[in-house]
Amino acid sequence: MLIAGLLALPTLSPPITHAATRRQRAQATYQRAVRLRDELAASLRADTRLKAKYEKVIGTFRAVHRLDPSFGRAPVGLDAVGELYTEMGRRFTSEHYHRAAIRAYEYLMAEYPGAGMSRDALFAIGEIYLTDLASPEEAERTFQQVVEKYPRARQAGAAKQKLKEIES
Repeated sequence: MLIAGLLALPTLSPPITHAATRRQRAQATYQRAVRLRDELAASLRADTRLKAKYEKVIGTFRAVHRLDPSFGRAPVGLDAVGELYTEMGRRFTSEHYHRAAIRAYEYLMAEYPGAGMSRDALFAIGEIYLTDLASPEEAERTFQQVVEKYPRARQAGAAKQKLKEIES
């Protein structure tokens, strides 16, 4: 009788919500992406599987955003995608990867326009144009956007310096 009465009582623990489950999966995926990135950094020797390793890490960081865009580390993951593509572009001397980095940074800025990482992303795009793609016109346009959009940010000072370098 006592057991039947206890079974009839509602459970005292709150049910796990779909959002909480997605958040937990996003957190776990982010932690896995960081671990994979660390493993990649440790094994950066030129082998035929290196590009596939980069792509695996990039895909895992993208999955964090896909699983839970409101997760606090989601913009960090998208920033890592841009950084990894930039690194790939330099390692493999590939315009394709530099352009992928620019697209990744643009996506970060579109998804999280108010985040401080958006300022960093816009500046990074300017750096890619200037240093990696040898396109001073695009770099100038991008650095000018940094100055106009974020006049009080530390990136604005660095962008002004880059604009002076381009002019000279």
